[in-house]
Amino acid sequence: MILYIYYKYMHYFFDTDSIHFVKEITIYFLMLLWILFVNPTLPSHLESLCAFLIIFLLTWQYEAKLLKKLFLTLLIYGIYVMCEMLVGYLIILFDRNMRTDTFVTAHAIMMLIFMYLWEQAVELVGEQIKKTRRRLAESESAKRQLAGYSNQMKVMKNSEEKVRGLRHDLKHHLNELMLLAERDQASEIKEYIKHMDDFMTYSKEYVSSGNMDIDSLLNLMLDIAKKELGDVSCRVSIPKDLAIEPFDLNVILGNLLDNAIFAAKQTKEKYLKVRISYKAGMLLIHIENSYAGQLVKEGRRYVTTKKEDIAAHGMGIENVRAVVEKYDGELSIKDEEQVFQVKAVLYAPDKPRRISP
Repeated sequence: MILYIYYKYMHYFFDTDSIHFVKEITIYFLMLLWILFVNPTLPSHLESLCAFLIIFLLTWQYEAKLLKKLFLTLLIYGIYVMCEMLVGYLIILFDRNMRTDTFVTAHAIMMLIFMYLWEQAVELVGEQIKKTRRRLAESESAKRQLAGYSNQMKVMKNSEEKVRGLRHDLKHHLNELMLLAERDQASEIKEYIKHMDDFMTYSKEYVSSGNMDIDSLLNLMLDIAKKELGDVSCRVSIPKDLAIEPFDLNVILGNLLDNAIFAAKQTKEKYLKVRISYKAGMLLIHIENSYAGQLVKEGRRYVTTKKEDIAAHGMGIENVRAVVEKYDGELSIKDEEQVFQVKAVLYAPDKPRRISP
């Protein structure tokens, strides 16, 4: 039972997706044999030390930093010692003359009960912390979404003003083009049309796919990227309507682009590439960026290097993974030769178009 409690602690604090199940069970079985046959032969003053060593050895089969392993070992051991003291005090308090065999049985049962209750309390507190972080992440995504829509409104307003201005002077432009055509001045006509196109193009409208949710967020994030980076490219080819919630799109693109821009601006290349396309009911997202230094991983999880986000502990990618799984999709991450790549596939059929009666 005590090993099961240790097992629950390990699975709560460590990423266990990459661990081999048979290997894990074998190690716990060996520890069980140690507790059953070796522990009873040891002097009583060594039992506490053995508990510490067993907990510490169990942590070594999981991928994590040494400090995290030590922290968890000390946490569980501290709870173990505290339960030992509490149980001993309670037994003495209720029956000072308890027989040895009864004392051992009562001590073991009460230790298990108290250790299990402590594990449940730690798990409950941890879940509350996770929920708080998730609410903060959702709040940040909502703020980003609102900022994206606000930015898109400015883009649309500016574009509308340019169209209105061009329409007002359209007669003059057509007259000029007619004169150039009569003189067979093809190169001048091309140049004039290019000036008209430049006039119509708003410098902060990087994406115009027709999908309001994606356009608004990408125009906001790419405007930030253009200010921070030197090599930014983006290509988007998607339908106007997708069966994906705007909030979910915000979580995916917002987190991925936030991370990509932050990492790329630390490098000499300052490189970011965004590709979003749609075909056969699948939304394909590919984001690639340069990065410097060494990435930190725990299992399959990437740990954030942003000092202000240490508490979040890489939750951005995990939030993205959760949304991708919501749409029965796949998320793959590669980091090779100082280039970080994220590819996400979401199954999202077109929304049925309404046909006017």
